[in-house]
Amino acid sequence: MQRCPNAWHYKRKIRDPRAQGALGAKTICIALVGNPNGSRAEKARFASAYARIHSDVEARLDAAAKGPRALTDDERLGVAGVWAATTQPATLDPVGSEEAACIFQALRSLGLVLEPPIGGDWQAPAHPDLVKVAQRLAGLLDGLEHPGTSGWIDSGLIHAEDLNPADAQAWLTSTVQATARGLEHWITQAKTQLKTLGLAVTPDQTQAVAMRLATVGTRIAERHKQVAAGEIAPSLVFPNPPAPMTGTRLQDCLQRWEMLRQPTSKTVLDAAARLAELADLVGSDRLGDLQPSHVSAWKSELLASKTISTVKRRLGLIRAVLSTAHADGLGANPGVLERLNTSTLGGKGGGTTVERKHFSNDQAKHLITLSRDINSPHILDRWAFPLGLSLGCRLEELAGLRHQDICQIDGFWVVVIEPHQDRRLKNSGSARNIPIPDALIAEGFIDWAQAQPDGLLFPDRKPPQSDPRLGHYASKRLGTILRTTMAITDPSLVFHSCRHTVGQSLTDAGVEQRCIESIQGHASRGMTARYSKGGIPLHLLAAAQATRDWSWWSDR
Repeated sequence: MQRCPNAWHYKRKIRDPRAQGALGAKTICIALVGNPNGSRAEKARFASAYARIHSDVEARLDAAAKGPRALTDDERLGVAGVWAATTQPATLDPVGSEEAACIFQALRSLGLVLEPPIGGDWQAPAHPDLVKVAQRLAGLLDGLEHPGTSGWIDSGLIHAEDLNPADAQAWLTSTVQATARGLEHWITQAKTQLKTLGLAVTPDQTQAVAMRLATVGTRIAERHKQVAAGEIAPSLVFPNPPAPMTGTRLQDCLQRWEMLRQPTSKTVLDAAARLAELADLVGSDRLGDLQPSHVSAWKSELLASKTISTVKRRLGLIRAVLSTAHADGLGANPGVLERLNTSTLGGKGGGTTVERKHFSNDQAKHLITLSRDINSPHILDRWAFPLGLSLGCRLEELAGLRHQDICQIDGFWVVVIEPHQDRRLKNSGSARNIPIPDALIAEGFIDWAQAQPDGLLFPDRKPPQSDPRLGHYASKRLGTILRTTMAITDPSLVFHSCRHTVGQSLTDAGVEQRCIESIQGHASRGMTARYSKGGIPLHLLAAAQATRDWSWWSDR
């Protein structure tokens, strides 16, 4: 990255000679938008532009390193179509372009490739078909309306039946040298167009594209004359150009989505694994190679081995990644996004997922009583169920609590749930202050928390890379404790049922919906929430907590 007087630029040196030749440069320098030192919006614009340009440059260098590619006739015509859409018909000379096309065709028949500049020392090599090709070229050139220039080569000798190969060789040499300027023009146009499309090809492929451009140039000039004469000329129709070698990779889409949406590390790893599955199925990691048929095949594989809920989650995750990248400039096949839609699948879980329930009062009392006697080196195992049943927090929120998160605000003891460097929250609505109920205070939680050192209240060993949540190991331990120590075997009852229990008890107490959402950290979509951006006052949340039925909480 380089700072210029009026803007920032992305600058990259190209060290691979083959890449230098394919890209026609030794350095890449592209202007960036935004300002890394400006406002939040400017920083976001800068980060988005930098990520997009960096991924494009990486793809271009990767394509150049892999070497040139061959183009089909339709692909070459597609390149010419892109060029035709931007050229000015009035600037084209139909005779000059058709003349160049004829010479390029003759050179192609002989396997000869020109590389500008074409000097006066260029010589046509000997070839078994040289006489035949030279006579055919002479006939084509004779049929053109040549401008009366003294430099035009006389082809009378070429039509002799007993043409000497040496004379044919000399004539072709003179013809190429006399038209060198026009031939170089079309080769340069072809190189420019191929570079614009991100295509690295061999010199013979470049010359083949130059021949297509010259032919199309002739047709455009003729059509321009028809229009100028008041005739109705049909529109020129071209096939699509070839997909650029600098095509977006699936990994680029993942990086763009991660930058813009900032999902959790676990979600990013999950999305990366799903994209890898698709890449294996397609046989390519290029976004342009991913077709609707591939998505259908992947969906069929998933349905054969996974539950409906798992299939919907995986399809929805990849759709979110590709849709976000598509909206930010990385084009995706619309048919692919449509096939990733999960609306045609069955309802949530398709009847295969066990719905979670809340704990009954007797079960909650049992959990509180037994949690006091848990003998574990991990202190969260002791406090998880009392905290979950009183506050309704998610396990990851509890695992990330710090010493300073237990404090007094406006005279109320609260648990502060906010993001920090060790823990990210599920969504923006998850950040909140939860009044601590009297039952949890009587349990001794505040006294215990205040006696702890700074940092995490419930430190645990570092989670694995496959699931970087702080509560990874706690989730496994609490599941075992629930099934063994506490002997609750109902599969619909898990630690997350604590949240359901809190929500149900608040509802049973007649607490307002917006208060329930504020305590549990749900992002409200209701109209009331739109007019209460400042949040619910703590005294109302504390009153809501107090109205719950606490008779099940056993005394110590």
